[in-house]
Amino acid sequence: MIADIFLLIFLSYIKVIQTQMEGFVVGGDYTDITQYPHSVFLDINCGDTFICGGSLVTHRLVLTAAHCISSCQSSRGDHVTIKFGHENVDRMSTVPVRKYVKHRYFDEDTLEFDIAMVMSRNAMPLGKYVQRVALMATYPKQPAAGYMAGWGVVNSEQEESVVLKATVQKFQPFDVCSLLGSLPEGTFCAGPITGKGAPDQGDSGSAFVIRGYIQIGIVSYKNPKYSLVVYTNTTYHYDWIVRTSQRLHCT
Repeated sequence: MIADIFLLIFLSYIKVIQTQMEGFVVGGDYTDITQYPHSVFLDINCGDTFICGGSLVTHRLVLTAAHCISSCQSSRGDHVTIKFGHENVDRMSTVPVRKYVKHRYFDEDTLEFDIAMVMSRNAMPLGKYVQRVALMATYPKQPAAGYMAGWGVVNSEQEESVVLKATVQKFQPFDVCSLLGSLPEGTFCAGPITGKGAPDQGDSGSAFVIRGYIQIGIVSYKNPKYSLVVYTNTTYHYDWIVRTSQRLHCT
């Protein structure tokens, strides 16, 4: 088993529980896709239309949050589209999805094991504007903060961003995270306690990265009282990611 695997996440359409995902990347800055070439956009139409984010594990596999596709009844990807390669949604390339897999223990109520993998029908060509992120089998030395980029809601009028925005997310200690109650197993929290600069609707599934390209988290949810965000820990789920990517590539 390799120690590191690469993935790239496109920000995609996502079902968001209104009481759990509020706030927005208002405090963030508009950015260029070359700064976050792992970012992808998922357009999900399973009865309703949702937006989410994700990251590329290989040239065909995208890592995202399980709750983004929880309303889809079939594992076939007929109702999911991946957009990639540009910071402007209207100028992105598009590829259809072949299938997807949610973690078998994903719980819609507690959002435990909020992780999923999506496989495209065709390869996404890697280059300057499309790159994979690195996933670590062991938790790397933690800096003071990381970054999250997405195309989610950007203001109180619930308008979605057409251009990619990024925001700094400060790691928070256990006592601060406890403001959110008991966190699901295999998660961590980051971001400001209150104020601007937090992911919102449409940012779920997006990657939390450190050192520019190392992904350690996936946007899962937040409490409406705070700007703190709960992230699925990708190091905790590393073995699941490796097994699932191998299984998808072999089917």
